[in-house]
Amino acid sequence: MVSLFGLSFPNFALGPILILLFSIKAGWLPVLRFRHVCEQVLPAITMGSALAAILTRMVRTSMLEELSQDYIRTARAKGLTENIVVYDTRCAMPWSR
Repeated sequence: MVSLFGLSFPNFALGPILILLFSIKAGWLPVLRFRHVCEQVLPAITMGSALAAILTRMVRTSMLEELSQDYIRTARAKGLTENIVVYDTRCAMPWSR
């Protein structure tokens, strides 16, 4: 649901909302100054949200595809717990080795 929101919500609309929330209401981040690296957090979050949403969807799709493979079904049939099958990097996430 969050990745769908990140894909469908445009950056030019997300930027002012983040400025309103984190700069004006909360007072945590500056609005206009860009002298230090820590002052560029808000633009980085705004620009990176769409890319993070795309990456999240790609990882989810590849994980669901990998969980439907024969060796995963074999591991489940042999009695491995779901936590071992899903979170053990040798089983469901071979690209993360």
